[in-house]
Amino acid sequence: MEAMPETIRQRIGSLFERTAKRAQAEEAEYMERLRQRRGNDKVRNTKAFNLFKRLVKFKEETLRFMTDFRIPFDNNGSERDIRNGKVKQKISGCIRNKKGSEWYSRIRSYVSSARKQGHNVFEALLIAMKNYSDQPLLGAE
Repeated sequence: MEAMPETIRQRIGSLFERTAKRAQAEEAEYMERLRQRRGNDKVRNTKAFNLFKRLVKFKEETLRFMTDFRIPFDNNGSERDIRNGKVKQKISGCIRNKKGSEWYSRIRSYVSSARKQGHNVFEALLIAMKNYSDQPLLGAE
């Protein structure tokens, strides 16, 4: 199965849209009460209102994981990639200079990409170190 069945997708999609629109309406009511209390028309949209507005506007993109199972439900992989650098910074207390930080980030990014693409990390690093001109790096054919 490469996608969720259509009936389930439609049901989840309608629940998602209905919930987001209801939350957006409640937030709009809250902002209106603020306007009345302050006695002026200049009340900025709240962060919650903007979030619900974007969820409704980008419903298809938000729920894309239901139509293509290759897309993860969450962004934990991206967060995990970032966490590594933060842990290194906490352990050593700092990153000594900008150049070292750039190199560390490049290497971590390369290793992460190699893993995600199913390559052997050691072999991928070896290719990068040897810099073979006839071998593309990580599937950059």
